[in-house]
Amino acid sequence: MRKKKLRFEEFASLPNCITQPLELMGHWQQQFDVPQPLWLELGAGKAYFAVELARRHPQWNVLALDTKRERMFMGAQQALEAGIGNLRCVWGDAEVLERMMAPAELSGIWITFPDPYPKDRHARRRLTGPAFWEVYRRVLKPGGQVHFKTDDPVLFEWTLEVLEHRGLPLLHKVTDVYAPEIELPNPDAAIPTAFEARWRAEGRTIYYLAVTFT
Repeated sequence: MRKKKLRFEEFASLPNCITQPLELMGHWQQQFDVPQPLWLELGAGKAYFAVELARRHPQWNVLALDTKRERMFMGAQQALEAGIGNLRCVWGDAEVLERMMAPAELSGIWITFPDPYPKDRHARRRLTGPAFWEVYRRVLKPGGQVHFKTDDPVLFEWTLEVLEHRGLPLLHKVTDVYAPEIELPNPDAAIPTAFEARWRAEGRTIYYLAVTFT
């Protein structure tokens, strides 16, 4: 039986869900009780990663962005039940991020297991592609960070090539997040997404890198 599609009104009824992100450009802090450094997870899915990030870092405000309301609704409910007040789930598309965020509005971005778009003709849609790095540079504060996790080795290597070509130095690079001998430079890289446990059970390697903009 096909799962019933979540109605727009049902998603919008939760106090930590946002449906009109383009109207909040430059005013995101007004959605939170206290102005704090603002972090964003792109392609958040069920937003479980963002929920845990917000729980670990009460000194941050966290946004989870995805195009699927049904998925984020789960994370939004989880945050409400846990009393996590520094998270907002945003229904929107990363391709219009530049229209959502004012310059230097974000302190950091997490890109967690994005669609690799393996066909060359779709390369421009990859969230670690050249055009997106220019957007990230604009919306991040000086010293802002971008963190990236993937299970796709081809996308990971392609991203490294993009960063090298654009002269963006790596802050961190880990080729197996869960290798027993690895001491992660950022413990948040081990926060699992909703699908990550399944992928690890299939024996997939999880890759991670980070970049800081000066």
